[in-house]
Amino acid sequence: AKQKQDDRGNATNPGSATFLSLQLYARHCFVPAVRAIEALQEEGEEKKDGGLDSSADAALSPSDDPAASGESLATKQHRKSTRILSTLEDKLRELDVALGQCRRTVLGRIPHVVLKPHPRILEACLL
Repeated sequence: AKQKQDDRGNATNPGSATFLSLQLYARHCFVPAVRAIEALQEEGEEKKDGGLDSSADAALSPSDDPAASGESLATKQHRKSTRILSTLEDKLRELDVALGQCRRTVLGRIPHVVLKPHPRILEACLL
């Protein structure tokens, strides 16, 4: 709750608003996309595992099963893609933290400035 309050309160600062927009974009676009990819992979694995009969697999020795080497390759590829997605999630978390830190830093360093135009310039604009 406090973080949401901070996000809303700091959104009025133009420097902070840029970082907040980037942070929210990453949170609401990239993170759900990675999670959806993971869910699809898990769903595919469940379908693949659900179609196999474990008693039939137990009856075959590794030398009798022609697909044994292919299964190990598929397992290696699954582990690799899982590791890649996990690393991607970690990097997205790091990005979120870094953007939050930048936003808070900007708040203290960049003052909000309001410029008033010279009366003659203002008069020329109104014509």
